Amino acid sequence: AWMARAAVRCSNGHAHRDAGPGEWRGQGDAMEVALDVFARRLGIDTDADRAALRPDARFPFDPRRRRMSIVADGEVVVKGAPDAVLPLCAPTDAGPVLAELTDRGLRVIAVAGRQVAGALPGSADEAERDLRLYGLAAMEDPPRPGARAALEACRRAGIDVAMITGDHPATAAAIADEVGLRRVDDLVTTGAELPADDAALGALLDRDGVVVARVSPEDKLRIACALRERGHVVAMTGDGVND
Repeated sequence: AWMARAAVRCSNGHAHRDAGPGEWRGQGDAMEVALDVFARRLGIDTDADRAALRPDARFPFDPRRRRMSIVADGEVVVKGAPDAVLPLCAPTDAGPVLAELTDRGLRVIAVAGRQVAGALPGSADEAERDLRLYGLAAMEDPPRPGARAALEACRRAGIDVAMITGDHPATAAAIADEVGLRRVDDLVTTGAELPADDAALGALLDRDGVVVARVSPEDKLRIACALRERGHVVAMTGDGVND
């Protein structure tokens, strides 16, 4: 319950009751809506908590930091990718649990925080330090039912398909396996491991079934441009504004 309440305070998306009786709708990011529903199921009045919240500072989600934070009521709360949050926390034994969850293809969020005494942090770096891990939240974000058939149709038409995602590489690989995008020996890499040279980047990714995880918006643009330089027509789709 402590983790759920903290996660909701450090979110913008939420569930709300629609006009019809018993009808609920999500507003904002689907992952944050799921966290809000989780908190409500634990008996937390998230509507009241959100109405009473008066943040002293907000540091929005950034695709490079892969986390966001809020300072309110003498507490810093941080929510984001585990590999972006856990290094800021006191040592924990969360590693094996994280590996088990990501290997199952689940999307995992780490929630952490600390009490603030004295002057308020003036920057994200000042706020997001000396944290205590509150917990890991794992969510299933299943592929659409027609994903496998769509991939098969693309390949019959001579279209190579790659997955370019911000998710953890183990999560991305598990989903790619589930929908038939990736074969056993196909490449799984991360944005940090991509070659700096655009020609080498294009040569590395010019194949079917590639999975590139933990990418930034700039990585996506570089990949598209590098493949175009090799004579390809490139199409990209996704749920982010940078897509």
